[in-house]
Amino acid sequence: MTRTFLLFGLLLTSILGFSQTDVVITLQGDSITGKASITSNKGNAIQTVILKNGREKQQFKAYEVKILLRGDKVYHTYKLNGKYQLGLLVKEGYLSIYKFMDSETASSNEFSSSVLIKKDGSQLMVPNIGFKKHVENFLNDCETVAKGFEKNTYKKSDLEKIVDDYNDCINKNTKSLNSQKAEINLQPDKVDKIDVLIKAIKEDGNLPELDSILEMLNDLKSKVKEGTKIPTYLQNALHDSLKSNEKFTKQLNQILE
Repeated sequence: MTRTFLLFGLLLTSILGFSQTDVVITLQGDSITGKASITSNKGNAIQTVILKNGREKQQFKAYEVKILLRGDKVYHTYKLNGKYQLGLLVKEGYLSIYKFMDSETASSNEFSSSVLIKKDGSQLMVPNIGFKKHVENFLNDCETVAKGFEKNTYKKSDLEKIVDDYNDCINKNTKSLNSQKAEINLQPDKVDKIDVLIKAIKEDGNLPELDSILEMLNDLKSKVKEGTKIPTYLQNALHDSLKSNEKFTKQLNQILE
């Protein structure tokens, strides 16, 4: 029993020790563990991550770090204010919020200033003066958020809600565009001919492997509708499946011509 408790205690200590390990992921994709600290970014100094592992110590310039996992916090490296530095992830999405050390205002190693970064790489340092004007201009591609600013719905303290609303707007617009794209029928005449052929084959009911033929015709219909190239294997398979019926073969040829 004592041995069991001892083993359990060692295992628990190991797990707790591992959970407190920080991880630096370099630009090359290497993962290096240890206890991390971040130097200040005052003046023109390059921000540095110091990683200690026992008596060993490694230093990484900010531009050498892709991601830093520090406890339950996640940092990414971005070029902010003209130099590479770490940003503490606050909220992630197409539009994300990061906290960073502002070398112009910070008197300590605090990630206290906010920056908005879009997936396309564009970014905005969140200003104290002119917050409404600058953020509204940065997010003017979303009508609902723009209207929120017009109605004075948003304040600087609502930054996370603004980001949530903007991301919801982008997601809805993206889904809408994808839906509209899927509904486009580039070759309506040929699609109609495929529907006629499918109906005729179902009514005939004499072809072997009927389900397989109908599945191939529906695949053909999707490709014709989207305007994509019809694969040779699909054309050959349909010709082979319909060769016993001259009428169906003729209809197929009119579709594929």
